[in-house]
Amino acid sequence: MPIITVQCRPKSVEQRRKLSKEVTEVVARVFDVPLDAVQVFINEADDTHWAKGGVMAGS
Repeated sequence: MPIITVQCRPKSVEQRRKLSKEVTEVVARVFDVPLDAVQVFINEADDTHWAKGGVMAGS
């Protein structure tokens, strides 16, 4: 059972639905497993929990 984790800034419900659907379809096809065997976890972090190059994103 493949488990895919995506980490990103907050996205709309529609974007998360589309991402989940498309990632599931690709992983199922490549791994030759049924769609319901694929799990997608989306971890969202806003700018107060995100840094790049040592600088907080919201700075």
